[in-house]
Amino acid sequence: MLGDIVLTRRNFFVLSGAFIVGTGGIIPAFADNEDPTSLINALRAQNNRGPLAPDSQLEKMAQDQANLMADAQRVAHTISSGNDFVTRLRKFGIHGAAGENLCAGRSTVSAAYNVWMNSPGHRSNMLYPSFHYYGLAKATSPKRPNYVYWAMEFKR
Repeated sequence: MLGDIVLTRRNFFVLSGAFIVGTGGIIPAFADNEDPTSLINALRAQNNRGPLAPDSQLEKMAQDQANLMADAQRVAHTISSGNDFVTRLRKFGIHGAAGENLCAGRSTVSAAYNVWMNSPGHRSNMLYPSFHYYGLAKATSPKRPNYVYWAMEFKR
């Protein structure tokens, strides 16, 4: 399932949504040796956008969301009451423009990236000109160890 959110100072705009929340097993980051920064920044360069830099705060937020989705075995921006996107942004001290891409069932960085590339809302998040930082994480559930849940977070 897919979903993404863009949050600006003036409004909260849901482009599309369906997420899974969980606290499953953490997979070592990108064991497939793919570089997510190169993938997303190549796209941004092709579209006259500045590069994104990895951000440890966003990586923690992404890991938290990927774990929640894996535990719940579903993809959603809000898994439970009190765990919506805005609340999670506040929890991690993030203010201003922010966005989130989620997906599941893809085992590699490039496979998740391709899902987002083929979804207008997700692609829009990856190209949003005001974003300068991102965090990407993945997780699995002990119940489905080969099914990967992905979360990608963005901010100014």
